[in-house]
Amino acid sequence: MHNLFLVRHLTDRCRRDHPNAPGQGLFICQIDFEKAFDRVNRGLLWTRLEERGVKGAALEALKRCYERVELRIKVNGATGEAFPSSQGVKQGCPMSPTLFGFFVEGYADYVDALDVALPVAMAAQDCTNVEGRRVPLALYADDLSLFAATKRRLMSLLAALREWSEAFGLTVNAKKCELLFFHPNAQVRSHFYAISDMATMRVTEDGLPAVRPITWKTRARYLGLHFGPNSAFSSCTDELYAAGRRAMFSLLSKLRRQGLLLPSVGMKCFNAQVRSVLSYGSQLWGADLVLAMIGRGFPANDAPRSCYFEAAIRDRMVKLQISFMKQLVGAAVPPLQLLFRELGQMPLQLHWAESVFRFWNSLVEDTSNVYHSAFRHEIRLALESDLQADGWGSKVIRVLNLLGHDWGEEAAAGNMDTRVRRFSACRLDVEALMDTLRGRVNDDWGSDRLAVDPGAFVSDGRKPGVKMCRYKHWMGLPKQFEGYIPPAHHRSLLRFRLCVSDLAINSESSRSRELRVCKACRSNGAVEDEKHFLLECSALASARQRLWDLGVPVGACVNDVMQVDDQRGLASAIFEMFRLRRECISA
Repeated sequence: MHNLFLVRHLTDRCRRDHPNAPGQGLFICQIDFEKAFDRVNRGLLWTRLEERGVKGAALEALKRCYERVELRIKVNGATGEAFPSSQGVKQGCPMSPTLFGFFVEGYADYVDALDVALPVAMAAQDCTNVEGRRVPLALYADDLSLFAATKRRLMSLLAALREWSEAFGLTVNAKKCELLFFHPNAQVRSHFYAISDMATMRVTEDGLPAVRPITWKTRARYLGLHFGPNSAFSSCTDELYAAGRRAMFSLLSKLRRQGLLLPSVGMKCFNAQVRSVLSYGSQLWGADLVLAMIGRGFPANDAPRSCYFEAAIRDRMVKLQISFMKQLVGAAVPPLQLLFRELGQMPLQLHWAESVFRFWNSLVEDTSNVYHSAFRHEIRLALESDLQADGWGSKVIRVLNLLGHDWGEEAAAGNMDTRVRRFSACRLDVEALMDTLRGRVNDDWGSDRLAVDPGAFVSDGRKPGVKMCRYKHWMGLPKQFEGYIPPAHHRSLLRFRLCVSDLAINSESSRSRELRVCKACRSNGAVEDEKHFLLECSALASARQRLWDLGVPVGACVNDVMQVDDQRGLASAIFEMFRLRRECISA
């Protein structure tokens, strides 16, 4: 995430810097090494590790891991004889990316040395920098991105890469390399993109030297996130949404095949397999979406409720979360507040907000690296623009201000350097911030109306309420149960609590409440709502005995029944009551 943070900082900064200065921009060239892990020279790797301080027993242990490496070739299902491998790092080994990172880091050292020895030839003055610190490239395992302010600097970096690669046995695949250009002026961007061979790479093909152009891109992928010069960095959520949607449908298919489409199992799988996809990189783009929720969460009038929940569910990723939860409970149109409460979930924005706050603290802690310099620069740009800039720092500070974070009186005093230093040293109380955010979301889930019996509540001033069977005092908050409940029983319980069962009171109809009579007992004027079904219907008396066996006291209310400890028994009892109800109606 730190490398991606650096990329966002550089690209956001470039979009607003020098809007009328042709030639001032940012080139980003993403390098692809051909069969990178397979071509590592192990002798040079051990030397490189020694240079970096990996010696003694640690280095000997690594060498032992590669003492005997054998490969087999499989063709058309037939596996050949084993033969020894003398180069490369092991595919699939969790240590291989780190080892390759040590190896390819030699290129960064080579660039630093050339910038010092040959500053003119390397166009060192055009090196990208953050608060005076050079940022020629970003490197993570075999993902290498080159940064340059001018074409001359870019070509110098590519020439140095060719020299280093040939010396260390790696091959750059020019066909898969990608080049992006960022500039606040769209006409300048168009001019550069019109030059088809803007950047080239000298390669060796079939033993002969050749020059290949590097492909221009208006959108590229780096470390899992897509970005480009024609859209804000937060547009990376477009691809995440598509990937999350595919992951959700795949998960639903697997759960159905295994008979595990249960709330307790399903939500754990969703959070691990789908939410993780939807939230990838949320440290960087999460503030944009959280700010959008908070901005929409304040009503135009002076209503006391914050309306955060209504704002949160407008997000397309949260709509995926809702769609999955509907599949779990088997209901097409449940009240969404109840759906989240019943399954013990919160809108995804809260997960994103927490990741942003913790990432802020990680940037505060280590003050010695270039990421902290980028962090400080983000804060400077935010303060200089009075938090109106479109960068990461501005968005995060605005979110914190809206949540009431106390920066202290000293934060607003002093010159700009002093203010930046104080902001960049401020650690966030993540738990307090999340409590505030959760509280504002929960404002939408609490109302004095919930204490009223649905049969007595008047919704429009004349007629009693129809859909007022809600939580707080009527059904009570959901009682979480970790054990196994048969799917059919669990679904009956959930649909009952969510007010989407096939009781007359929940039917989609324009009929008034008094006309939604119980067809099971056919009592005169008996409205078939949840209370009547659970405690009053005479036709269900035999099945209702299951409730008394669970220890429900005589004269209990709906809330008392819902809060029994044996939730498995409660689900079974409600399932049987619905079964008996269907028999009575069909008879």
